[in-house]
Amino acid sequence: MYEIKEMEQVFRVKFVTGNARIVVVDTNNPNEKFMCESFILLNLCRAIIELENRGYIISSVTRIEADGTHPKVRYRDTKEYRYAKKYPK
Repeated sequence: MYEIKEMEQVFRVKFVTGNARIVVVDTNNPNEKFMCESFILLNLCRAIIELENRGYIISSVTRIEADGTHPKVRYRDTKEYRYAKKYPK
């Protein structure tokens, strides 16, 4: 069985062990403010911090684009990461 979904904000979080996890940030909210890049990055950072709290060591984070590209995401030195670290949820 399969399901076809349209997901715009998909990220791959890789660990130093070579394993990875997929993080999907839900942007299907009718309120337009939830679609901004800052909100998406904040929720990505919250997911990253949750993984770090579980003991994973993050080596890289990439955004998975529809065209197959996967640009790196810089998150560590952002205000969203600091905020998520202070207020996880």
